[in-house]
Amino acid sequence: MTTVPRYVLIETLKTFFVAAFAILACLLMVGGAQQGIRHGLPPRVIAQVLPFLVPEMLRFALPGCLLFAVCSVFGRMSATNEILAVKASGVNPSRLVWPILGVACLLSLITFQIYDVCAIWARPGLKRTMINATDEIIYGYLSSNKSFTNHQLSISVRGVEDGDLVQPVIQVFEGGTENQPVTFSAERASITCSDLEDTLRFDCYHGWVEVGDETSISFNGIWTSEIDLPSSARGDVDVASPAALRVSEVGSQVRREQAWLRDANRRQKQVMEDPEQFAIDFQHHQQRLYRLQAETPRRFSNGFACLCFAMVGIPVAIWQKSSDNVGVFFLCFGPILLIYYPLLVVGENLARGGIFPSLTVWLADGVLLVAGLLLMRWQVRS
Repeated sequence: MTTVPRYVLIETLKTFFVAAFAILACLLMVGGAQQGIRHGLPPRVIAQVLPFLVPEMLRFALPGCLLFAVCSVFGRMSATNEILAVKASGVNPSRLVWPILGVACLLSLITFQIYDVCAIWARPGLKRTMINATDEIIYGYLSSNKSFTNHQLSISVRGVEDGDLVQPVIQVFEGGTENQPVTFSAERASITCSDLEDTLRFDCYHGWVEVGDETSISFNGIWTSEIDLPSSARGDVDVASPAALRVSEVGSQVRREQAWLRDANRRQKQVMEDPEQFAIDFQHHQQRLYRLQAETPRRFSNGFACLCFAMVGIPVAIWQKSSDNVGVFFLCFGPILLIYYPLLVVGENLARGGIFPSLTVWLADGVLLVAGLLLMRWQVRS
């Protein structure tokens, strides 16, 4: 690699890493820490949660950061006539571009791998951290909002003092909110989360228990009750969402769903016994098969947004001849926002609906790559 291409590559990488660090820090502080503080999460829980948010944010931020880097470097070089000087010296400007496109391909593969990191580490880790800190999260909500509600329980208190809930009213929904709740009313109560058993324990002092509208029991001492929390272990891959699977697990799941659908026509007895349930099961497995078939191509296409963005950003930055980094970036990102992302949503929806799952996910990338190739050819020849 000669001096000028090496210089372009180094400058692009420097700008990319600075932009990635700045964007990631802003997203973590604004999207993670600030929202956690606003909802009353304890600082310890926020600190534990933030690392698991990094991969999720990176897979969205990397293409934009690379676009900003190429717009900054090539726009500045074009504005100072460095590109013109390269042409005048008899060097094809494409020699400056190929190393950057190589980096874009590498970043695309890294982005693709980040989906596996999200599936097997980030999302399970986030879930595990939140479950293990359920008691702290509830105390945080109650301290700031005096109430807490989810699908399993509802709690309202007069206040929180020295780790105790003052005059709490706790409703526990055993089988979901549609069932009759068990209501605990007490003078004081405490909440403890068991990390090993995935349970949440309530110790209520002096109060009464109501089961629906039928039974009411008063107590003067301590009344203890426990509810089961969602398991912090990784779920069964046979029923998991395709987004929660490793790439290496997708193929076996595709074969499993195909086998189920092949056998479906042989289950005439089941169809006769419960045709409605059979139709529901058949539709569920068919839809899951379509989503599984689209999952790996979808991750590849989303990852290769890095290459697509670079293909468009480089020729536009050279054409603009402006050192206004932000202006050139938004000149590129505006059409991408209006064209690429809507096409991405349409392509993914078509794929998940079973319409050429391996091809329609590439719709947005294909449009951007064709546009980038045409722009690149025009700039190289001009």
